[in-house]
Amino acid sequence: MSPLISAESSTLLVVDVQSRLLPAIHDGPRVLANCIWLVQVAQRLGVPIVASEQYPKGLGPTAPELAAALPADSVRTKVHFSCVADGCFDDVEVFQRPQIVIAGTEAHVCVLQTALDLATLGTQVFVVADAVGSRRAEDRELALARFRQHGIDVVSREMVAFEWLHRAGTDVFREVSREFLRPHPDLPPRSRGKESMASIDSIAGQSDGPHPDLPPRSRGKESMASIDSIAGQSNGPHPGLPPPSRGKERTASIESIAGQSDGPHPDLPPQSRGKA
Repeated sequence: MSPLISAESSTLLVVDVQSRLLPAIHDGPRVLANCIWLVQVAQRLGVPIVASEQYPKGLGPTAPELAAALPADSVRTKVHFSCVADGCFDDVEVFQRPQIVIAGTEAHVCVLQTALDLATLGTQVFVVADAVGSRRAEDRELALARFRQHGIDVVSREMVAFEWLHRAGTDVFREVSREFLRPHPDLPPRSRGKESMASIDSIAGQSDGPHPDLPPRSRGKESMASIDSIAGQSNGPHPGLPPPSRGKERTASIESIAGQSDGPHPDLPPQSRGKA
């Protein structure tokens, strides 16, 4: 099977994003937001979605913001940490698809055990790194490392979305791009325009503006120096000499090359130059 995620072959599984557990999760609001984002993109592209709750009597129901985005009747409860060991999705046909994309909490417990059990069964498993979390950041990092050790793909939410989309130039791509992929969510509003232009210049390999790493006043000079350097022609004085000596240095250089010098020797002090 292709290593790419297919919208036709995969199911999104959201594990145990619950109201009493979520406040204890490191960077919990971000994990929740990315889970909701994945659910919304999956719905737009027709990817099936299932979700689990671990012992809701103790950990509470699915977080209300996520519950509002999930399809009806998509949530199953469990007591085993692994969804596979619990069997809560045994009668759900889409859970038998060859690819499962996993988001949720906790990364090192229920997400980990579910992913490893699915991989053992031969399912191609993709864990969304920016949509999984644990109470401790260290546990999440250890879980991500262990996924990789067992051949489970660790991906980002955008990797999932772009692989589900598969191609540009379609109406659905334009809709998803407009609603979910633009503008860059991690940039403050004022810098987005500049980032967009920089990106365009980088892709095209063409930028008519001055070098961005130079202060404004020196950009014009740097541009001219660059042109002279490329052409091998520079009509101005040598840039490494102070202004007063540049004219003399240029003349001395010409005379040295020609082997003709009618003036005094440049290495002698002024009073002895006449004798030389």
